[in-house]
Amino acid sequence: MADVEGEIPMEPDTPFRTHGISNMMMGALVLKLAEEGLLGLDDPISQYLDAAIVEQLNGPNGEPYGEAITVRQLLNSTSGNASYFFADEEDMDRNYSSDFAEIILVDPDKAWQPEEIITYTTDNLEAVSAPGEAFVPNDMGYVLLGLIVESASGEDLDEAYQTRLFEPLGMEQTFMVQPGDPRLEEVAHVYAVKDVDVTDFASLSWFRGDVVSTVDDLNRFMRAWTDDEIFSDPASMEAMTEWVSMDDAGFPGISYGLGVMKEDVPESVMPEVDVLFGHPSIWNGFVYYWPKHNIVFTGTINLVFPLGAYDDLGWQVLETLLEYVQEE
Repeated sequence: MADVEGEIPMEPDTPFRTHGISNMMMGALVLKLAEEGLLGLDDPISQYLDAAIVEQLNGPNGEPYGEAITVRQLLNSTSGNASYFFADEEDMDRNYSSDFAEIILVDPDKAWQPEEIITYTTDNLEAVSAPGEAFVPNDMGYVLLGLIVESASGEDLDEAYQTRLFEPLGMEQTFMVQPGDPRLEEVAHVYAVKDVDVTDFASLSWFRGDVVSTVDDLNRFMRAWTDDEIFSDPASMEAMTEWVSMDDAGFPGISYGLGVMKEDVPESVMPEVDVLFGHPSIWNGFVYYWPKHNIVFTGTINLVFPLGAYDDLGWQVLETLLEYVQEE
């Protein structure tokens, strides 16, 4: 349902917040900028970010390491930065809900700016590892990438998305929303812990929370990606699919590229699935490509519990979809 209380059904053109799915769009966007010569994947992030931001990024022992982080490490989540939204990394009261999410629940009208999110994270959480050491789920890294895109392109993030991805791919229903945007009235409602409707929150995590799309548009994006129609240089797709194992981070069989996941699904979990490419959302949205059957499927679920933590609901829906496809 797009709105449970209003009994409004979900349709293929119903807009919804993409959240983590946007990582894949960000990866594609950064690679497009690299093709234009506006940035390099192995450039230090200090080349594009204000010194005040870079100086906040410290290692596990408090030593400064912002100067050592590269654009590529932000994209494949090996920068070592802590994650502010995932409950298993930031849940000091151990109630299975992210402390940052609980702050948002208290003041849903506050529009968090990217610089505020970065400062909150560095003030309250320690870095997990040194740059390049290991995969660490990292939402702050993608906030930093949004700022890097704006710095390198000289454009607002929304404009950079529109001109390089959304318009060329015909994604006419995909856009970034701002606090008070009237288009939010059409966005599918998502309910979190204690039946809180989080759809109208002023801000969740800047670019990740504010990109809105539809099933049709995400299908269009994923098809363009699988057919390698987004990039002009074959090296871009090769870079995007250089995989880093997520095993040590508690995600066995899953690897991370530049904003995209590769999931080698065990026979014991889902027989005959083999491998999937794509990205899930912390709000139980998903976009996946199933090479075995040349199928793209995407969608969202309007319930997430607890806020800021993964649960099994998304996998249950995914398993049902895969079984349906195999039967058909």
